[in-house]
Amino acid sequence: MSPVAAAEILRDVMVIHPQAIAKLWPILAPYIQRGLDYGYDAYELDECKRRLIGEDGEEPKLIAVCVVEQGRELPVVVLTLELSTVQGIGKICHFVTAGGSEMETWADWLQPIIEEIAREQGADYLTTKGRPGWARALKHLGYEHLYTICGKKVTP
Repeated sequence: MSPVAAAEILRDVMVIHPQAIAKLWPILAPYIQRGLDYGYDAYELDECKRRLIGEDGEEPKLIAVCVVEQGRELPVVVLTLELSTVQGIGKICHFVTAGGSEMETWADWLQPIIEEIAREQGADYLTTKGRPGWARALKHLGYEHLYTICGKKVTP
């Protein structure tokens, strides 16, 4: 699909209310799981659900966003965003997971949506983490490489 064709598609963007997560979980869970399958040190699916709903009367820690294209029954993408405050930096909206179809077309049209949600939440920064290719893929959208995480498996 060309970028022009992708831009012309009508999309509905829904920030899912925490009280609706349980009801919509059978639809949302497979998309969130796809995002978790490719991440390191990410949450387990059950932990995502708890953080989306809120625990022990606390405010939810994650926000679920569902994007549906006109004429489709199932979402194109479901993503989760996490809000946190870092002293000396400000409020951060961290893009945790994304799962769906046609991933190669997402970055350009999804970026303004994520930025608007971050803005509405009062965030000062938008971050994500992933494999090295993400830094290159997101550079044209204004993202910059901030730090590197190195890992090594501990053998028994």
